[in-house]
Amino acid sequence: MLLVQFFPSSEWMPMVMMLTAMIVVVVSLALSLKVGTDYFGLLDHPGAHKTHVTPTPLIGGIAVILTLLLCTLPVWAWHLSGAGEVLLLPPGVLSALLLLLVVGAVDDARPVSVRLRLVAQILAVGMMAWSGVLILDIGLFALNDVFGVWGWAVAALVTLFAVVGCINAFNMIDGMDGLAAGLGVVSLAGLAAVLFMADLGAQGMLLLILLGALAGFLLLNMRLGRPRGLVFLGDAGSTTLGFLMAYWVIVMSQSTDALIPATAALWFLGLPVIDTLRVMLKRMAAGVSPFQPGHDHLHHLLQARGLGVNQTLAVMLGVQAVMVGTGIWQALFATSALVMTLLWVALIAALTVTAEWLRVGRPAIPSAAADSVRTRQVVDLSIENVKRR
Repeated sequence: MLLVQFFPSSEWMPMVMMLTAMIVVVVSLALSLKVGTDYFGLLDHPGAHKTHVTPTPLIGGIAVILTLLLCTLPVWAWHLSGAGEVLLLPPGVLSALLLLLVVGAVDDARPVSVRLRLVAQILAVGMMAWSGVLILDIGLFALNDVFGVWGWAVAALVTLFAVVGCINAFNMIDGMDGLAAGLGVVSLAGLAAVLFMADLGAQGMLLLILLGALAGFLLLNMRLGRPRGLVFLGDAGSTTLGFLMAYWVIVMSQSTDALIPATAALWFLGLPVIDTLRVMLKRMAAGVSPFQPGHDHLHHLLQARGLGVNQTLAVMLGVQAVMVGTGIWQALFATSALVMTLLWVALIAALTVTAEWLRVGRPAIPSAAADSVRTRQVVDLSIENVKRR
């Protein structure tokens, strides 16, 4: 087809689109920040458990996802031209992504209840499962082999638990400039490396577009020569990032010609899942809501020990890189799934011990329970002020 000549070759097209996505995000966010409006209420104001002192726009995630969707159009045209094969997002996954984006944006502008957010996440996973994206093999065994005719039902429940967990993992760890997006970039870079080693870089073009869009966001979110991030990812960004990360590891680990073992998905997702699982278990043991904001994540504890934001970020990204590297190792050398699972569980234990060591003797930082009390006090005071008016 004549349309092919207007596109780069399959070797260059992924890189061109990744760079394009990065430029689009940087330019769109820079122009938005220059306008300096109230961003339709999408501003994160200081207070409660937050550490920033300046109202900051919560538009980073919206820019990233809209750029991904925009860049999908030329990729779709490139695919239809016959220039190469691309793994496009199924309609159900696109619908789920938009649902999470809208609910997240509403939550950024005006807090939404945990119950409503959870319902939206469950619906999003249902749309993904309806598109055929399911966890049928957990690495140690295939669900259909163990549960027979009930295998698909069990797979749906496992997928629901895993994806909702991943969504909230990235959402809850998004508490420091550059962190959630930076961890996502490291994970996506590892998955992209696997794709290129299998000579399937073009098929994973949308993954590379997301990688480029996040890299563009980080240029304005990280503290690079400035005292604070200029824009935040927001719930719209962190939840959709967690959803897309779950989607990619499922797609790459669940086909008959899977590129990564199912248990390697845990290593590619890395710190967000492990640290959030540790924090949630600890909070539930203390009788506190696992979704209650607090200062008990690993990056909080590192900062309490005197590390700056960029130093803490370097440590977190370094650990994430080691975990992703371990996942690549397992994918390349087919290391025992049981051994890698036990090693991952041991890492959770090691992280728990490390977190307790960091906590002992550190300066006092409000716990999740204390944050809960203070948040209720702030809400009560706000209600009282409204009544007086």
